[in-house]
Amino acid sequence: MFAQLEKDRAYLENKYHRTDLPFDPYRRMEYHGYEYDPATGDTDEEIAAGLRLLEETHGHLPRPVFKARAVEYVLEHTRIDVNEHDWFVGIYTWNRAIGPVTVKKWDRELFENTLPDDKAQIELFSRSGTVTTFVDYDHIVPDWESLMKLGFPGILERARAWRRRHEEKRELTDRQKAYFDGIEIEYTAILHFLDRLHTYATQQTHEKAPQVAETLAHLRNGAPQNTYDALQLMYLYFMISESVDFFQVRSLGNGLDRTLLPFWEKDLQNGVPREELCERLAYFLMQFSAIGNYWGHPFYLGGTKPDGSTRVNQLSYDILNTYRALQIYNPKIQIKVNTNTPTEFLDLALDIVRASEGAIVFCCEPGLMRAVMSYGATLEEARDMDLRGCYETGVRANEVSTADAYINPLKAVLYVLSNGYDSTSGENVGIQTGALENFVTFEDFYQATLAQLESLIERVIAMDNRIQVHLEEVNPSSLYSATVEHSLEKAYDAYAGGLKFNNTAVLCCGFGSFVDALMAVKEFVYDTKTLSLEEL
Repeated sequence: MFAQLEKDRAYLENKYHRTDLPFDPYRRMEYHGYEYDPATGDTDEEIAAGLRLLEETHGHLPRPVFKARAVEYVLEHTRIDVNEHDWFVGIYTWNRAIGPVTVKKWDRELFENTLPDDKAQIELFSRSGTVTTFVDYDHIVPDWESLMKLGFPGILERARAWRRRHEEKRELTDRQKAYFDGIEIEYTAILHFLDRLHTYATQQTHEKAPQVAETLAHLRNGAPQNTYDALQLMYLYFMISESVDFFQVRSLGNGLDRTLLPFWEKDLQNGVPREELCERLAYFLMQFSAIGNYWGHPFYLGGTKPDGSTRVNQLSYDILNTYRALQIYNPKIQIKVNTNTPTEFLDLALDIVRASEGAIVFCCEPGLMRAVMSYGATLEEARDMDLRGCYETGVRANEVSTADAYINPLKAVLYVLSNGYDSTSGENVGIQTGALENFVTFEDFYQATLAQLESLIERVIAMDNRIQVHLEEVNPSSLYSATVEHSLEKAYDAYAGGLKFNNTAVLCCGFGSFVDALMAVKEFVYDTKTLSLEEL
């Protein structure tokens, strides 16, 4: 279907790591597919050394400002590429190099200096295998609509305008000054980075270089003008956010078919062949296949318009058919399914699943809407919400979320049998629910299990509530916050009250196995009396 892409496919598949070598998905950011031109920048090791020196000289700055300076340093010094086999630029240092001097360091300091009791609790949970805890910031969806309307320069100008507005009303606090300073530094750094990429593109002589240079000039000077510009902006924002700024973007577009549609229709009206647009989209999708995020990188399609009609459009079909032609499973596609979803569209998606030609998740839109409205969203916000990450709801341009704890509910069953003692760590982790002879019926055992699980959940929630107030201190979100006007209006980081909703997920994992364990106890101890609780 895509003759040119097939010629370039070997390069694309090896862009971020070599496919002929073993691949560890948990260390995926440590790999390079090939060596970039050394004249374009430093090695990862040299950048790490430079960041340590930056910390020595600038580490005293407010955290949003220092983090922005660290991002700036990476964007100034990383090697870059505009390759003859790709329509999308290359960024060599994509290993979150700023972590040791910013996020990882500040996270460690939080638990050592501010939350030592919670650190001890986390370590106990970890030793026992009862709860895995870490602050997971990788659940953001920027306001893609603002990015597409304003571009990187416009986002920066809007932030400057809001700063002036606040300063005219009252003097900004030091915290608010640092918030706006971080945005100023980081977006200015992105514009300089685009200048670097554009200059390098103009120096290349291969066939793709002039168009790459043109789209980089568009993005340097304003908003995207066509589908290719929009795709390049989306890719650049994703790579800078995840690989440099320490926030993974968990949906490409506010519905990829919705975000790209104005550009797609404009290009078709201007005579750009549909096949050419689909091939450019195919190169875009291959970026995420090559990155290799082991959970599958998501974007969603479909949904419902304010008038109740479906958002599925011709581009929705084009995206599915392009994806199918590539025979890849990453990215994964999430589809909002409702009574208004066209049968033909669902049939196409089901055909792809049936033939094992892609990874598609079907998400019940009415259920998702009820979920998001249960925590305060309006009907309009629920209908307009994003799907993000692992099928999470999210009010578009007004919600952030973290996933801080993963509870092993099977431990609740074991803690009933051991009266709270954990045999893995040799410590008391559960609560004392009493001697086994007290559990005369299965209902007695079941209620004790629920008490153990409830205790774990409540302890984790209490711990998370203490962590939540420090999210911005650990990882200021200048790049993300600037895209969301509500954050600019309040003059607070998105993770410090700058948005309407700030939600935390606590997950019970292995829930099916938890149910199996309970049913085994019911079957063998209480129903068939094959063995006693003591023997179990």
